[in-house]
Amino acid sequence: MHNEKQGNEQQLNLSVDLGGGRQVDVEIGTSDQLWVSAGPGIGLGDVWMKDDGRLIDLRVRIRRTLGGVEIVVDRGDTGDPWWPAGGAPRLAVAIDPAARTALAVASAGTDGQFQEVMLGKTAI
Repeated sequence: MHNEKQGNEQQLNLSVDLGGGRQVDVEIGTSDQLWVSAGPGIGLGDVWMKDDGRLIDLRVRIRRTLGGVEIVVDRGDTGDPWWPAGGAPRLAVAIDPAARTALAVASAGTDGQFQEVMLGKTAI
């Protein structure tokens, strides 16, 4: 853990080595920032954005997939449902190392209410 002061504001850096290639780094920024780095041994992470009086509690779940990463925004397992089970908004980014491309797709809903849109493809 490292604590550093910049002017009147402080920044806190925390690094945890869990062994087996699992490492997590967290920086708490000088204002309302949070930065998290999950090493290759970490496959799933949740960030809770708690109610600030204007919104509801939301969970941002980041999961490694075989070809990239998936991000889902929901109320969590114990929160009041706001989308049908499995239908929360999600962003999937697929990486094709051989073609050196990345593809982004957004989706939400289930069954007859399912919607999906390709956001774009780019060279990497």
